Amino acid sequence: MLNFHRGSIYLNRTIYGIDWFVIAPSLVYVATSLRLSVIEIGLITTGFYIGLVPSQLISGVLSRKFGSKLISFTGMLLLGFFTFLTAYSQNFYEIFWFRIACGIGSSLFSSPALSRLSEFMTKDATGNGVGLYNSFFNVGAAIGFGGLAFADAYIGWRVSLEMLGLVSMGAALLLIQQKSVREIPANNSGIVSSSGRSNVVLLIVISVSLVLASITEAVVGQLFVYYSVVYIKVGLYIASTALSAYWIAGIFGALLFGRLSHLFFKRKINFIAPVLLLALSYFIVSYIEGSIELFLVSITMGFLSNGILSILYLSVIRMTHNSDKTSLYLGINNFTQKVIALGAPSLFAILSVLYSFKISWITLALIGIVPVLVLLVTGKFPCLEIFNV
Repeated sequence: MLNFHRGSIYLNRTIYGIDWFVIAPSLVYVATSLRLSVIEIGLITTGFYIGLVPSQLISGVLSRKFGSKLISFTGMLLLGFFTFLTAYSQNFYEIFWFRIACGIGSSLFSSPALSRLSEFMTKDATGNGVGLYNSFFNVGAAIGFGGLAFADAYIGWRVSLEMLGLVSMGAALLLIQQKSVREIPANNSGIVSSSGRSNVVLLIVISVSLVLASITEAVVGQLFVYYSVVYIKVGLYIASTALSAYWIAGIFGALLFGRLSHLFFKRKINFIAPVLLLALSYFIVSYIEGSIELFLVSITMGFLSNGILSILYLSVIRMTHNSDKTSLYLGINNFTQKVIALGAPSLFAILSVLYSFKISWITLALIGIVPVLVLLVTGKFPCLEIFNV
C-alpha cells in the first residue's frame, strides 16, 4: 500500500515536471499560430510564474486546513485541466491567463505532495524519498524539453497540450485514491524550543542561504541555451543537449544528496559547501570558450543545484517533525526562494546588456553566496538541532 502511495506521488511529480516546461518547446509554433510578438512570448513564459509564486503560501495554508491529499490532488487536476485548455487558445490573452492558472495549479501540488510523501517515510527513508521526489521532476523536465519538441513537430503543439492535459488529470486521480494512513513518526530533531514566529524566521534564513539553487534553475532553464549560442558561439543542437545534461545530472544530484543527507546535517560547513561550489561554477562558466567545458559546467550546475534543493526540503521536514505544519513551511520556503529567483533571469539579461555576460554570472554568484558567507564568518547559524543528528 505504501508503495502505491509513494509511486503515485512520484508519477505525478514527473508529469508535473513536463507540465512546468511544456510551453518552452512549443513557443516557436505558438508564436506563428497566434501571431505573437517577442514581448508577448516573454509574458507567456512569465505568466506561469505569476501564478506560481504567490500561490505557494496559499497552498500551505489550504493544505494545513483541508489536508495535503486533497490540495495536492486539486493542484494536479487544475494543472492538467488548464494545460488542456491551453491547446484551444486563440489569442495572447487566453494563453496568458491559462498559463497563470497552470502556475496556480502547480503550486497547489508541489508542497502538499511533498508533505504527503513525508507521511509515508521513516527517518531512515526520508533522505532517499526526498531525493527521488526531486529527481522525478528532472525526469519530467528532460522529457518536456526533449520529447515534446519532437511531438510538437510531428503532431502539432495543440495535440501535444491536449494529450498532456488528459494524462495529467488522469494521474491526479491516483492521488485522491490514496487512503489515509497513520502518520509515520520521523523522530527527526527539529528546532530547539522557540515560538512559531521564530521558526518561520529560521526557515526564511535557511531558504535565503540556499537560494542559489533556485536562481540556477530559473536562469539556466530559461537563458542557458541563449547564452551558449550567443556568447560561447556553439550550435543550437549542442546548446540544447548541454541543457539536457543539466537536467539529467540533476537526477543523480538529487538522489545522491538525499541518500547522504546525514552527512550534510552533521556539520555546518557540509551544509553550505555545495552552495560555495555552485557559486564557483558561476565564475567558471563566465570564462569558458568551448563545448566540452560547457557540458562539464552544465553537469556540475545540475548536480549541485538539485542536490541543494533536496537538502533544503529535508531541512523543512526535519524542522516540522512531519507535522501538519510541513506543507505550510514548505510553501513558505518555496515562496521565499521563488520570489528571489523570479527576478534572476531579468537581472541576468539587464546586466548582460549594460555590462557583459561575465558580470551577469558573477553578480548572481555573489547574490547566492553572500548569505552563506555571512553565516560562516559570523557563526550566526540558525539554532537548529538538524546539525546534530
